[in-house]
Amino acid sequence: MPIAAPAALYGSLLCVTSRGVRFLAAMASQATHYVFVYGTLKTGEPNNHVMKDSENGKATLIGTAVTVKKWPLVIASSYNIPYLLHCEGKGHVSYCAGSVR
Repeated sequence: MPIAAPAALYGSLLCVTSRGVRFLAAMASQATHYVFVYGTLKTGEPNNHVMKDSENGKATLIGTAVTVKKWPLVIASSYNIPYLLHCEGKGHVSYCAGSVR
C-alpha cells in the first residue's frame, strides 16, 4: 500500500493520512468508500477528531482491522508522519493494526 500521496485507491479500500482527509472528502463527494486508518487517526487517538469532523465528510466506524500482508512502516519528515510502504516483506515489516470506516 503506497502512501506517498494523501490517498490511494486499492479496489474499494482507501488508505489515508490525516493530511489527506480533506482531499479524500472532496474526491469522494457522493461515493462511499471503506477507509483503513492507523496510528493517530484511530478511535481514542489524538487525531481521531479529523475523522469525526463533518467538513471532511461522513465517517462511520465499521470495526478494527489488521493488514493481511506485512508492510514496512517508516516514520518520515520533520513532522514524524508514519507511512506504510508498498514493499511487501522488505526491511523491518509487520502487520498494521487499524480501523475501517
